[in-house]
Parts: sequence; structure tokens; C-alpha cells
Amino acid sequence: MRRFEFVEGTSSKFWCIDLQGTSFTVTFGRIGTAGQSQSKTFATPEKARAEHDKLVAEKVKKGYSEVGGGTTPAPVAAPKAPKPPTKKAEAAPPETPAAAPTPPAPPPAASTHAAPDAASEDGVLWTEALEKDVVPRRGSAHCRPPPALKPARKSWGRVKEVLSERHAAIGEVQQDLRKPIALSLAQEMFASGGAEKDAFLLGVLEWRPRWDSPSAGAEYMDLLTSTVGVHHAAEVLLRALEDGPPGDLKGHHMSAHHTKLDALVRLRELLFSADEPAFEAAQNAAEGQRKRGRMARSASSFLFPDAPWVGDDVAALIAGNGHIVTLAAVTRREDFAALAPLLAGNLFSQWGGADLERYTLAATILEHAGIAVAPFVVAAVPQYATTEAARDRAAVLAALGCDEAVAALVLDVEQREAQAALMDAARRQPRRVIRLLAPRAAQRGKVADTVQGVLGAVLRQYPGLAAEVFPTLEADGQRVLSAIASASADEGNEASPENVPAFLQRAPWLDRPRPRAVSLTVEAPRLPDEVKWNPGEKEQWAAVPFWDYQVRDRASWKVEDWKKHIAVASKVPFVEVVSCPPELLNSALAKVTDLGWNSAPTMTRAVERHGIAMLPFLQSRAASEPSEVVPVAGPYACTALAPVMADALATNVDGGQKPRGNGAERVRAREMFTAARPMVKGLRPGPEIE
Repeated sequence: MRRFEFVEGTSSKFWCIDLQGTSFTVTFGRIGTAGQSQSKTFATPEKARAEHDKLVAEKVKKGYSEVGGGTTPAPVAAPKAPKPPTKKAEAAPPETPAAAPTPPAPPPAASTHAAPDAASEDGVLWTEALEKDVVPRRGSAHCRPPPALKPARKSWGRVKEVLSERHAAIGEVQQDLRKPIALSLAQEMFASGGAEKDAFLLGVLEWRPRWDSPSAGAEYMDLLTSTVGVHHAAEVLLRALEDGPPGDLKGHHMSAHHTKLDALVRLRELLFSADEPAFEAAQNAAEGQRKRGRMARSASSFLFPDAPWVGDDVAALIAGNGHIVTLAAVTRREDFAALAPLLAGNLFSQWGGADLERYTLAATILEHAGIAVAPFVVAAVPQYATTEAARDRAAVLAALGCDEAVAALVLDVEQREAQAALMDAARRQPRRVIRLLAPRAAQRGKVADTVQGVLGAVLRQYPGLAAEVFPTLEADGQRVLSAIASASADEGNEASPENVPAFLQRAPWLDRPRPRAVSLTVEAPRLPDEVKWNPGEKEQWAAVPFWDYQVRDRASWKVEDWKKHIAVASKVPFVEVVSCPPELLNSALAKVTDLGWNSAPTMTRAVERHGIAMLPFLQSRAASEPSEVVPVAGPYACTALAPVMADALATNVDGGQKPRGNGAERVRAREMFTAARPMVKGLRPGPEIE
């Protein structure tokens, strides 16, 4: 008999085949159970052998591994309930009190997939995801080789694209800022213009007029390194952090806490690959720039974590006068002990982790400090529980082979991110996970149900470890572990793929024909003379509440005040359009760079106040922001926006019928369809939109 096993994730299955002349018997099921058997007989031994070889090849292709021959394992009996103590037991020696309850029996031993060696469960258990996210330093043991230096022409193409976007975003009144950008674009400046000028351009590239603006700082580091050298790139970056961009551009989106500083990460990657003379020149350049300010000092420690000045910067960070990027240079356990109470919660929060990608910073710290980082990461509970923050913290905890880290995951087991991390940790340190889950599973309430489910999944993967961990637990933990191990062993057998009905082997909806796309016929635009309000509609829109503090502040302004304000402003918030005088509306709209957060109420007020004068602005914005414009287009009662309506429906609705996205997006798609229906012919929506 040949035996094959498949253990992956929560699957733990075996498959055996015994060929005897013209027939063979197949036995399959979950590891640790007897399974079920099926026999087949053929006309000749050759046909039986051919079918035997075919099935074996299929199992190997599906990931099964042959583990040797033998007989089919006997079923594992569930542990029997302990018998009541006898009179003889009541007369036991004093060290065994007569009234003490009999402890639960250990779970039965069962065949199991090979678990990791117990000695390998301690330390940092590196994964491919962690190694991918480590920002490398010279001599790194756990990092992937960084991307190669890009050619100058390719880097300049990306830099030029982002510079053009920044040039358009800077207001007309800031000509002194626009001129050097325009000059660089015109001269195809992918050679250095000097450290000061390069720092200015890098500051502009890392400045973000919007929170989601693109960055080209990493490409600029490649550009400077390939044309001048990595020492020049280091000087430029540290200058830009303190001197650039100019004060006119500094603000929320360039503050040290709100930019990801892609250039900083990329430069450290380039230093990893630099030869020794270039590396020394770059370190000397960084040392000369450290006096410029706090950010330059912290960034120089991030770039050169083995430099002699790092100790002073770590001490400054502990004293509250450093920057969080210095954490990527901390290596001593006592430093982490001092930092933990000061920075708990900041590493994985939206505030503290925004300077660099949270996972990148965490993985880099882990590579430097190893298991010493465990108390710090455990204490760094996200203050703002975003999904990304919780996932990052859980992934790092799963990589730490110590009780403290796994206990923190068990404490957060109600979070899906913690559950996934526990299963990841169980693949590399299953004994620790079982030992720490069992006591929590013995508690009452909904949390216990969740813990029992996770524990059951781990035991199905490594059933043999239950008996090994059993003696280390208290009585409650032993009781729960024994019960869950027995229940896992008694679960029903899985059906063989050959016995699954054909209609279940492939999801039926995969073969359904796609709905026929509805063609949209758009009428020729016809500009109206005025807004057509339905009875009571204008009054209803005027009553829509919105964030109007800027409107209240400017309620007493005269036309002259508005003229001065619009003339000097680099951009006009869209909310101000509501109270802007009609004769200055076009001047104000020309400086509206974005509609702002939650702009729908503001849009309704603007349409109610300015009427037909808003139509050109709506036409210009409808293509880029249809979800904001389309719902307010109905009162115009015209086809002027019909082409944009059709594009919005094609983008947000499959074939004009099925809305994409989450609930809010589906509601918005329904609003767009309702507004567009009078203007678009041939639109036949399905019931989901109606």
C-alpha cells in the first residue's frame, strides 16, 4: 500500500491506494481518522495498473507527498470521562487530597504532519513578507536586494511628469516658485543644477498639494546618483528636509508627520549597493548637513545606522527631541525599554507611521534589534485602529517567537487581523500558540467561542501536539484542549475529489452569460437659459446643512473684500463659492483646485444660489468627479451634461445595470442614473438600480 498526505493551511488529509492484481482499494480522509474506502475492479491487471498510476500522478500534482507504506490507521478513540474516585483512592497519601477532582485525561496521540522543531520556535521567525519590507543597510542579514539604479532618462521621465503636476498646482501669484520649475522642465535638467537647486526641486517633488498626490522623490534620488553621485544625493536630501520646499509650500501635506519621504527610503537602498569610497563620501556629506536641524539629524541616522553619531540621536529621541525615523537605527535593548512608554501607540498609528510605511519601519526595526523589540511592539497598540495598522502590528507580533508577542495576539483574538496572524504564527511556533490559546478558550463568552475555533484549526493541522502541550497546562486548559482535540479527531471525513458531483466541482455562476451591455444614445447638448426648479425643490436645497464656518466668517464682506481675497489667494476653497458675489463667481471658480471633503451639500447650495452660472464649472468637473456633479445636474433640465452622464454610468454601472462597489457607491450610482435618465435614451436599467 502507498500512502500520501496533504497538509496545508487548515487541510490535513491522507490518501492510500493498495493495488492487488486486477483491482485496487483507495482509502482517504483526515489524518488521525480511519477514513473511508472504495474498491474498483478492472478487466486486466494492466488496466488496473494504468488507472493506479493515473490516480497517483493526480494526487502528486495536487500537492500530496508520499510518506511510505503501511496499513490504514485505526480510528482514534475519544477520551473517556474520568471514573468517580473509589474508596481506595480516598485513602490516598496526604499529598493527594481526597476531595481534589480528577484531572482530565490527556488527548489521544494521533498521527500528525511534521511540526517545527521545538527549539526553532524562539527568536525572530522571518517571513518573506518581512524580508521584503526591510529597508536594507550594509551588512543586513534579513533583506532582499534593493531594485537596481534606474537609467537617468527613465528617472527624469517620472520626475518631469510630477514636476509638471506640481507646477500646475502652484497658484499663479507664486511666480517666484513656478519659474525654477518651468526652467527645469524646459531645459530637460536631468543633470545637477547644484545642491541648493536640487534640494528645492526635491522639496517640490515631496510636497503634496493633495493627500493622495504622486511622489517622485525616489526617482530623483536615482537621477542624482546616476548623474552626480550618491554623496550628492545625500546632501540634497538632508538640505531639502530642512530648507525646501520654500515656506510658501510648507503646510499640512509637507509636514514631517504627513509625508512618506520616498526619497529617504530609496537613498538608503542606494547606499546599500554603493562601493566603499562612494559610501564614505556620502556619510561625510551627511555629517556636514546634520547641523541644519532636527529632521536632518534624524534622517542621517536612518541613512547611516552604524555611524558614530547615532547614539546621540537615539538619546535625543528618548528625551523627546528626535524624530520617529531614528527608530530604524536603534539596536540596544535598554534603548527600547526607555522608548516603549514614550512612543507606545505611535509606531503603528496613522500619526507615527506616516513618515515611512508602517510595515517598512517595523520590519527594519526588527532586523536591527531582533527579539529585543518585542516589549515595544506589544506596547504599541494602535491609537487609530485602521485595518492597515492592526494588520501590520499583528504581522510583526506573529514573527516574534516569544510568549509576550503571541499573548498579545491572543488578547486581540476578536480582530480578524489577529486571527490570521495567529494561524501564521501557528505554522512556525505551534506549541506556543496551542499553550497560550487553551487557557483563553476555557473562559466564558463570545471570545471563548472565537478562541476555540482558532484552536481547533491549529489542532487539525498539528493534532499530535495536543498530547505534547497537555502536561504544561492548568486543569481548565487541559479540559478544553482535550475536548477540542477529540472533537477535531471525530469530525466527518472529507469527500474525495473524484466523488464530488460535477455541478459542485465548478461554481455555477462562473458559466453564466454576462449581461448584454446597454447602448446609450446621447442627445446633442442644448444649453438652457435658466435653471428649471420643481415646486419646492429650490427651498429644499437651500435647507441642506453643510460645513459653513467659512461662509459665516465672510458674511459681512463687501465686494471689495472679496476682490482682494480672490486676488491674493493661491486657491479658493469650494465652500466659499456659496457666499461669493455673483459678479466674482468665475474668478473664484478659476481658483478652486478641489471640491473638498463631503462636497455634495456645498454643491447643492452653490447650484441653489448661482443657478445657471454654475453650469460651465459643472461641465469642466463632471468628467473627473462625476459622483459629485451628476446628482445635482437634474435642475438644469437639459442635455448639456448628457455625455458626462453616459461616461459616469459606464464607469460606475456594469452595462447600465449593476452598480459596482460598496453600499455607498451603489447609492451614488443610483442617484446618477436617476439624474441622467431624462437625458440619455435607450437606458434600460435592471431592478437593482430601479
